[in-house]
Amino acid sequence: MKDLEFIEELKQLIEKEEVPAPAPMEQRWTACSQSSMSPASSSAEYDIFSWVGIIMHLPTTVARQRKEITDEFFHYRHLTQAELWDKYSAYKLCAKIECILS
Repeated sequence: MKDLEFIEELKQLIEKEEVPAPAPMEQRWTACSQSSMSPASSSAEYDIFSWVGIIMHLPTTVARQRKEITDEFFHYRHLTQAELWDKYSAYKLCAKIECILS
């Protein structure tokens, strides 16, 4: 149950370091992939992969506030990387930016 242990340790880290992390935490699971290029590639037919999102929201258009939020986000990401990634064989999969324009 390493997937749930990871989330529990992540939650403890957020609370201990007082990280202004958004909630709820995003976690999902997928079956393995037969594609050797997939990050969920596995020769074990019944392997399950857990995906955890570290998400940054930018609810303001004020440049100073956006920079402060971005700096805190990268602190959060580096903190999780230093404390959890090696222990749980975690890695950064991709980055995407989604925008809602009005």
